[in-house]
Amino acid sequence: MGLSILLQWHRVRGRGKSTVTVNLALALSAQGYRVGVLDADIYGPSQAQMLGVKEGTRPQAASNDRFLPLQAHGIQAMSMAFMVNTREPMVWRGPMVVGAFQQMLTQTQWDNLDFLLIDMPPGTGDIQLTLAQKVPVAGAVIVTTPRTLRC
Repeated sequence: MGLSILLQWHRVRGRGKSTVTVNLALALSAQGYRVGVLDADIYGPSQAQMLGVKEGTRPQAASNDRFLPLQAHGIQAMSMAFMVNTREPMVWRGPMVVGAFQQMLTQTQWDNLDFLLIDMPPGTGDIQLTLAQKVPVAGAVIVTTPRTLRC
């Protein structure tokens, strides 16, 4: 089976996007699939905490300027939380954010994945546009909350 890339997003923080991503990854892994999770929320990465990765854990370097994803609960993971101190504010503009995302996407040495789940940041900003332009996506899960339309 070829690699399927699934992504999800919603416009607002705190709606369950990361929880859905990690639980979907765990369910796919439990069915025998090789699963990776890319935490694309540069400003607010949460997959490290969701997967129980100890704070300060860093990925190992592989050959040719590539990183090995961290392993947690049978899932391969890459996140900005593995690269920076998440307790310090990140003051990055669009090009730096996109560069960090592209580096994690292209320089992570994933090991024979069946699925790569991308946990997107809220909104429709630079990361979403970059992903849409550069990565063929096989499917999407959109996390929403119920709303009443008022006319």
